Parts: sequence; structure tokens; C-alpha cells
Amino acid sequence: MIALRPAILRLTTALLAGSFSIRASAQCPAEGDCYTPHETGGCIQTACCELVCDFDALCCDAAWDDFCVATATELCVGIACPNPGVCTEPHENPGCENEACCDFVCRLDPFCCASGWDALCAERAALCETAACTIEIPASAIAEDEPCYQRLNDGCNLDDPVFATLSCGDAIAGKWTSNLPRDVDWFRVDAGVGSISLRPEFPAFVQIVRGGCEDAIEILAEVHAMPCEEVVLEIDGAWRGDGTLSVVLSGGTARGEFRRAFACDEIDPENPPSPDDPPPPDPPFERLYLLTAACACPPADLDGDCAVGGTANSSAGGSLSLEGTVSVLEGYSQVFTTTAEPGYELIDLVVDTVS
Repeated sequence: MIALRPAILRLTTALLAGSFSIRASAQCPAEGDCYTPHETGGCIQTACCELVCDFDALCCDAAWDDFCVATATELCVGIACPNPGVCTEPHENPGCENEACCDFVCRLDPFCCASGWDALCAERAALCETAACTIEIPASAIAEDEPCYQRLNDGCNLDDPVFATLSCGDAIAGKWTSNLPRDVDWFRVDAGVGSISLRPEFPAFVQIVRGGCEDAIEILAEVHAMPCEEVVLEIDGAWRGDGTLSVVLSGGTARGEFRRAFACDEIDPENPPSPDDPPPPDPPFERLYLLTAACACPPADLDGDCAVGGTANSSAGGSLSLEGTVSVLEGYSQVFTTTAEPGYELIDLVVDTVS
């Protein structure tokens, strides 16, 4: 058992705290449980170790004795990273053994550091085994143009809804963060869009929904993407018959949206942080995404290649271009009748777009 140090020594330490504490807390983390006395200085939980050693430098410079344990009990409430237990396996105590992963999971879900490490905590911890990555943003991409400290295209999540627009051929370069209010990007889908694709740097999901903000929102399709995975959603033309279509994008997995842990990395000039505020911790993933919209096939396309055109081939060789009677339908040419010369087999139709 480590004897308590004399009170006079603690008084001396307190008077010299300004010179001791910077050097002392720099030794964190160290070996040893923060709630058990041990002969070496410091303890395994970085945040708790720093709090205690800033209060009493001898807890890092000398030994972690009963006084340090008592101080940790008072100052370190809610700090549970790291703690015993494999991060990807449920266990009774809060926290887990990998400090970085533990900290990320507990920022996503504070329950994991306040009560116990249950199956959902272990499932979230599996994200820590996913490699971080960066996506390539094409030079022609359209910037989302929403600073992460503002909410400029959050659609029905806003009291006064504002939407971005997604048109045929668009590639949108955006950023997602979990700052409050929660960032959920909404894009109104133009009629010419046939499918949308998403490639994020973070676990994300994208939905196609129908309806206005004053009505019930109907989710028509949803897909989830892991970092740098590309996912595609096809738009059924029948969806447009009754209501406005929107694309909704946010961070999360099939178990739910992320409401924390992805702090904004830009400074709001109208509300800058205090110089004394520590920077927000970085998430294990980046925050960018690329959302693209592919054009719908024209109604005059007959063979499913999204191109209008074709030839008539002769058994004797050679080909003949065909022309037919055409009529405008939804901005495209529509073929009604076409004839081929004798000896030619009709393969596809050639039509010219008319204005």
C-alpha cells in the first residue's frame, strides 16, 4: 500500500502547479488503472490522467496514490476511454480498450461510456475497422456552397424550407457534418434525372422521397454507402406522377443517423470559438461526398441503350439509315412508322430530335 504523502508536500505542489502541471500532464496516458493506486505516475485514460495531474502534478511526477484515485473519482465522471473490453464485443463496463475507437463511439452514442458497452456500441465500433479514404472531386463538379456552420439546403428540416436542385448531368461536391442543427442535405430532382449515385468519405445514406414539407413524406428508395463506396438509386418514372421528388442525404448507417462526432471543421466568422476552447476532435473519416445525376433515357429509345438511333442491315451486306414519321413527346422525338427497303432487316430505328 502506498502511503499518503504529507499535506505540506501537497501544499507545496499546489503553489508550484504552474510549472509542474504542464510537464506532468504531458506524461499522459501511462500504465495503470485510474481508479487503482500504483507506484508509477499517470494512468491509462488520457483525459482523466490530464485532469488529475493538472490538479496535482505529483500524480504524474511521482506515483498514482490513494489521493490521485480519490481525485479521479471526483473529476473523471463519464470518462471511460480506454477501459477493459474488446471494442467490437459487448461487455458490462462502459468504454473499451482502444482509446481512439472508444472515444469515437462514445461521441456517437454517449450511453456507451455512461452505462455499458452493449451490442449497438460493439456494432458502431466495427466502423473503426473501416479504412478512411478520400474521394476524387472532378474539376467540373458543382460546389454545394453550404459552409458546415450554416444550413442552406436542409429542405423540410428547416422552418422555412430551402432546397438545392439536382439536374440531369449534375455532379455535386458537398460536405456533411453533425453540428446542431443536424445537417441533412435536400435536393429537388428535375424531370430529366434517371438515376442518382453517391460516393461519400464517411458512412452515409441517401433516400429518394416524395411529397412536400406540408404533407406526409414518403420514402420511395434508400441505400447506404460505406466510405468511398459508390451506390446508385434508379428513379422509377412512375414516381413522378404524384408529387415532387427529392434526394435526401445524411451521415449514418442502417442502424440510424449520426447526430454527433463529425464536428464542423470551419470557423464561423460571426461566432468564432474562444481561444481557450480546445479544437473539436477529428472523426476517423473525412466529410466530403460526390452526388451525381444521370440523365433518363429518351422515350424514343427502343433497345434500352439510352441512345436514339440504329440501322437496317442487308443480308447482302451494307446498311441503310432509316427515317420515320416523328412527333415530339416530352422534348424527345417519338417514332410512329418506319419502313425499310426490300432486302433489309429492321434492326432499330433512326430518329432525329426535333424542336
